[in-house]
Parts: sequence; structure tokens; C-alpha cells
Amino acid sequence: MTRAWGRETPAVSQHRTADVARAAVCSAGSWGTAVAKILGDAGADVTVHARRPAV
Repeated sequence: MTRAWGRETPAVSQHRTADVARAAVCSAGSWGTAVAKILGDAGADVTVHARRPAV
């Protein structure tokens, strides 16, 4: 459980099925990395696309 906006919420939605959610983030900058981390922490299988292959 995590605390958000003064109330306790489950870390992952209880309404999810056994399937893993998949997400693609089209940015490896600071915002894209933050969004990818949030999605990953929520249990999604995340792919991050970057413009430069070295990233």
C-alpha cells in the first residue's frame, strides 16, 4: 500500500487480470524516464524508445 493524497491506495490496481499491461514510452529524456518508471512500478512491461541508440 502507498499513501497518495491523504488516503491509502494499493500499489497495483486490484482490477487487473493475469495479463501484464504493456506500454511504450517515446522519449528517453527526463520526462519519459519518469513516466516509464511510474508505469514499471505499477507492473507494466515498459519499452523506452530513444532517438540515439547509445541511450
